[in-house]
Amino acid sequence: MSNMFSRCGSLTSLDLGDKFDTSNVTNMEYMFSRCSSITSLDLGDKFDTSNVKDMFSMFENCTMSENFSLGSKFDTSNVEHMNYMFLNCNFPKDFTLGKKFDTISVENMVCMFKGCKMPENFTLGKKFDMWNVENTASMFSFCKLPEGFTLGDKFDTSSVRDMRHMFYKSILPEKFTLGEEFIITDEVETEDMFKDCQMPDSFKEEYKDL
Repeated sequence: MSNMFSRCGSLTSLDLGDKFDTSNVTNMEYMFSRCSSITSLDLGDKFDTSNVKDMFSMFENCTMSENFSLGSKFDTSNVEHMNYMFLNCNFPKDFTLGKKFDTISVENMVCMFKGCKMPENFTLGKKFDMWNVENTASMFSFCKLPEGFTLGDKFDTSSVRDMRHMFYKSILPEKFTLGEEFIITDEVETEDMFKDCQMPDSFKEEYKDL
């Protein structure tokens, strides 16, 4: 289903209904990319992503309508690529990644949330596991992270090799911390990781030790 609705600039409403069964789909790259005019988007009851491996740019530059939801079957436990997945997305109020947003298999998160507008109380969820991730370049660049936002207790970066521009020009909330699992080894590329980033005073001391 790669590119299925990509660049449908004139599409204003889309309801996939109760027969759009995606349980066997393995590729959803660019699926809703640049659907910039949608005011109503409903994935339906059978939007099952349990077998999907590629979500590259899935919602890149997509307008997410009010009350938009990924649904109860948005299972990402087999996804390997989430780079550019939510690039420049404006998440609606109360938007969540859901209980099945599991990143245990993901290897690439380049620009995943770059330029993304996140609502208040937005979280990465309890299954945002970084254990396999190798690239987080520009992951949160140009983001304003909401108050209380944390990376969670599974943000283990021991496998990451590229963190360039990860928080470039981002705005970090008060009391923000990278957490105990955020590891940077000598082999990691960190060029401009926090360049032009607005950070609270409480974080500046932690930043100096990186």
